[in-house]
Amino acid sequence: GQLALLSCCRRYAGVCAFSMPRLIALIQDTDSDKPGHDQRVVGATTMLSTGYFQDRILRDWPIMRLFLLAVCQSEHNDKDEVLDALDNTFNTFLAGWYQVS
Repeated sequence: GQLALLSCCRRYAGVCAFSMPRLIALIQDTDSDKPGHDQRVVGATTMLSTGYFQDRILRDWPIMRLFLLAVCQSEHNDKDEVLDALDNTFNTFLAGWYQVS
């Protein structure tokens, strides 16, 4: 699914704008008791860590705001795999931010 979504975002106009807020919302989801919650968060962070999505985040201030708030408000996730994925996504964002500024 991730490669297909990335391919669609690259090929079709509007898919990235449609999917980006939904991926960010998955990070922010506080209902961690739902089955598959951890996998959805890790999948969303993997997608948001790609260069394609990171470029979009850095270019769009409202999306950047949503992304940073979602990462900062994701402290409810207590599994190591999820926390590592969130940490990697944030570090990828910071590396891109330093290149911009």
